[in-house]
Amino acid sequence: MAKPDLRARARELREMSEARWAPYRAARDAKREEVKRVAAAEIGAMADREPHIAGVTLYWAEGTKDKPHSRRTLSGIGPTSRARRWNTSKRR
Repeated sequence: MAKPDLRARARELREMSEARWAPYRAARDAKREEVKRVAAAEIGAMADREPHIAGVTLYWAEGTKDKPHSRRTLSGIGPTSRARRWNTSKRR
């Protein structure tokens, strides 16, 4: 019995998948372009200063995650984990 050509089968499956999803991708891309066109028409022309102010604002807001008074935590020791520990200790 001959070995199946796995590369050919993988290529065939990719082509089938592409044929299946190509219309959905095309519709999605067309909708996205329409939304962008409408948004650009709604906003209109912008002065050089406006994108700069938006960029500075985003940069400034990004730093708020690093403040010591932030309630978010990566270590899992925050207000919600303390409350969870308290609730589980009271059930015993």
